[in-house]
Amino acid sequence: MALIEELQINRRSLEEDSRKLKGDPANEETGALVPSDRMAGAYRSFLLRIGLLSAGEVSKVMEAYLSLETYTARLFLVGVPVRTSPRHAQVPARNAGLPAGVQEGMLEPIDQAIETLEGADDACWIDLLPRAPRVQGRCPAAPSIFG
Repeated sequence: MALIEELQINRRSLEEDSRKLKGDPANEETGALVPSDRMAGAYRSFLLRIGLLSAGEVSKVMEAYLSLETYTARLFLVGVPVRTSPRHAQVPARNAGLPAGVQEGMLEPIDQAIETLEGADDACWIDLLPRAPRVQGRCPAAPSIFG
């Protein structure tokens, strides 16, 4: 489902950004250019159908996306927006280690949301309407818009 894939992409991105921040000694001298935007298009389009999930599932998904939505605000507490790249923040050397810690702290809620959605009874039909039953434990392919 698109929501799981989007969460997985965000997770990989956070992990990679954190690894780069920690692994580059130049960051301690010059600071770091850190991506500030996170992917949330699938989540935004899914919000109208969030009632298809149980209350516990909704809670896990919303917690993961809340951490993604507030990430930019938290990042700008330790860095400044870059005029030439509105999707990045320049973090000064004295704060260069802080974004990696924030990014790592976001992984657990994302992991919990992914695990919850993968086990959701209705995971197949969140993206597909009408309800599409699982076939051999997997969601069927989405119907083609071309017929």
